[in-house]
Amino acid sequence: RNINNIIMEVSSHAIELKRIEGIKFDIIGFTNISHDHLDFHKTIENYANAKYKLTKYLKKDGLVIYNADDNLIQNYNFKNFKTQSFGIYNGEIRIENIRLSIDGSTYFINNKEISSSLTCMFNIYNITMAYLTLLNMNLKSNEVIKSIKQIKTIDGRMQKLVINNRYIYIDFAHSPDSIEKVLGFIKPLAKKKIIVVFGAGGDRDKTKRPKMLEVCLKYADKIYVTSDNPRFEDPISIINDVTKN
Repeated sequence: RNINNIIMEVSSHAIELKRIEGIKFDIIGFTNISHDHLDFHKTIENYANAKYKLTKYLKKDGLVIYNADDNLIQNYNFKNFKTQSFGIYNGEIRIENIRLSIDGSTYFINNKEISSSLTCMFNIYNITMAYLTLLNMNLKSNEVIKSIKQIKTIDGRMQKLVINNRYIYIDFAHSPDSIEKVLGFIKPLAKKKIIVVFGAGGDRDKTKRPKMLEVCLKYADKIYVTSDNPRFEDPISIINDVTKN
């Protein structure tokens, strides 16, 4: 089909269940690791170790690009691999002069200005990963920067609605870390009250449920705990897990 490049997300489940057997990657990227999927992995250490196993599928001359600010990724041993690291506080390549607003973000990498309609710190890390990956695929930086400007917000991912002069953000955040990143961005921009509506998915990691509420309590003036894809669990049971002390 004349397809020369494939970019794919590989889940920790896919690595452990050997769904990617036979595939060898030219570039592997590690963005961040946080509390998630512990219904499968049991501990955060097992989860991080599962992610690291992706390096077994790297070509001999392949490249690992990683977020050097992430605490768990910092523990990885990359000495046997060709690497490129980035971050705001750590790494060979630094993200500098960050400006975030409700309308987007602007920052610099190696004196190159990058602007995007996407906002929040996690998007800056993700865009940087994409930018460096494409540079290592021999695309020109100016072409990549131009393309980044054209990226539109995806529905459900920091999707902004304005209704009666009120800002409403819809986001897929479903872990303590992702909720922290979303609310941590919104809090300093909020002129009035912050109201959070959220739920926890059924048949998934139960240990993160009360932690999600703890994060909301840090930032929100009012919280509504509701149902979010209960699957085969009782929705009230899930809500009780969220709200228990």
